[in-house]
Amino acid sequence: MLVGLVLSTGGALRPAAGVDPASMTTLSAAEAADLASHTEGLIGLDTVTQLAPDAALQLARHSQGLSLDGLQAVEAATARALAMHGRLDRFDQDAEFDVGNILEKIDAYFASYTGEEVNVDDIDALLANLAGPSDDETDSGADAANADPWLSLGGLQTISPDVASALAMHDGPLLLDGLTTISTEVASSLATHSGELSLAGLTQLSDDVRAALAEHDGPVTLPDALVSAADRP
Repeated sequence: MLVGLVLSTGGALRPAAGVDPASMTTLSAAEAADLASHTEGLIGLDTVTQLAPDAALQLARHSQGLSLDGLQAVEAATARALAMHGRLDRFDQDAEFDVGNILEKIDAYFASYTGEEVNVDDIDALLANLAGPSDDETDSGADAANADPWLSLGGLQTISPDVASALAMHDGPLLLDGLTTISTEVASSLATHSGELSLAGLTQLSDDVRAALAEHDGPVTLPDALVSAADRP
């Protein structure tokens, strides 16, 4: 469903204690882990301009909103790590987190995949195996229900199909409002995402791209000028 709406990020951005996101341009894995484990609410890191995969995966452990609008480019490995945001609640926050092993397994899965779209169930099964058996008695179901793991990458003006395929695995609202144009291949990759997808910065929309986005499972936010009467709910 293509709609001309603006997604709400659900509240003000709040920094973690002892860390000032407003002054950070780079972020180490240790700093990212501290932010993810000690920040309640939304994390805003819009001054960060570079993000390595290990830091991205640590941030992905945060269960609520994550804004990284300062990134003007992301490599595929970083995109794959960020796509785990919303999928890592099975890992105990207090337990040792083997970043290298998880990144290696995720990258190997994407490298071996030859289908039309990455299988979400395969990703979830892989993460479940890496996390070990879950303890239903300590499951934070209420916290998960209240979490809103949206991811904003509003600084990206263009992305490759590989990055689009990775980001499509994100389990929550995905905001890519810096994109002004996308190819049909990128649109087809993004259409495999499930949930809210915001592309409010697009300035043009070809028939092929429109048709590809129409396959998306959930609302796709576009500028009002690009939404036809037939597309509106």
